[in-house]
Amino acid sequence: MKILKKILSLLLVLVLLAVGGFWAYCSFIGRHSFMAGLTDLVLIVQHRSDKFTYIEKAEEYIREKAETNREPVVIEKARFGISLREEREEALQAFIYNDQEHPAQTVFYFHGGAYINQPNAQQTTMAARTAKETGCEVVLVVYPKEPVYNCEDAYRMCTAFLLRYMEENDCGKVVFMGDSAGGGLALGLAESLRDGAERSVPEELILISPWADLTMTNPEMRNYVQSDPMLGIDGLRRMGEVWADGLPLTDPRVSPLYGDLSGLPPVTLTTGTREILYPDSVLLAQKLTEAGTECTVLVGEGMIHCFPICPMPEAKEAQALIWNAITR
Repeated sequence: MKILKKILSLLLVLVLLAVGGFWAYCSFIGRHSFMAGLTDLVLIVQHRSDKFTYIEKAEEYIREKAETNREPVVIEKARFGISLREEREEALQAFIYNDQEHPAQTVFYFHGGAYINQPNAQQTTMAARTAKETGCEVVLVVYPKEPVYNCEDAYRMCTAFLLRYMEENDCGKVVFMGDSAGGGLALGLAESLRDGAERSVPEELILISPWADLTMTNPEMRNYVQSDPMLGIDGLRRMGEVWADGLPLTDPRVSPLYGDLSGLPPVTLTTGTREILYPDSVLLAQKLTEAGTECTVLVGEGMIHCFPICPMPEAKEAQALIWNAITR
């Protein structure tokens, strides 16, 4: 019994030393919070030999998703005591957080996931938290995913849903928000709706680390591969090809970076300097400005892909910027 106690005490000391050492590394060497460092560590473990990096892993993952992406998404409850209801339209699901008869703002949130993953806990939490902090209504748009559906399917279903929802409901100020692939979709839909017969555009665009160029050809991306704990180039490009499903990767519906960026609402864009999409975000901000579209950019130094939706202190400034853009 005494030996067991000594072993347990030793293990406890080792754990405390490991945690303390990791905290010291994060604070004084990595110069970021413990939670940011922990998020890095989790991502490194999760994405080792990853589907986003290797084409063969991507192909395997796509085959797996051919079955699971036929099933509807289930979100049973919203956090923070926020109300939640669901609408369905063909293969599209919409989860309405903080449903109101006359909201001051309605945020249509397009989640990320390389056009193949359904919304994760961080994204559903961001939807609920945005509703709580701003008092707005948030519509989490769960659009159809590859490989069961493609880009053209998603645009058709999203456009029909958005126009119908905005016609049937008093939405107040309409905001499109998206992270990663969802950021690219939000931007592409804004371009498409601007050019459509209805010419119905949102009043605000919020893009969180948007995947706006699926060609993955920006040569500067290679400079960020080693520091990005989540994303890779070759596997991600393969997922982009499946999403395009025969469309050129430079088609604005696939890669809105190549679309007409004029005549869009004010854009709030966030990006981190440790993600492979950082160079494309810089280029997108530059092209938006050149096209005469107002663009506010927040660069998270040393931050990862989509850091504003991650549970870390470094996200607070970006979250405040996003919520201010919604309510201004």
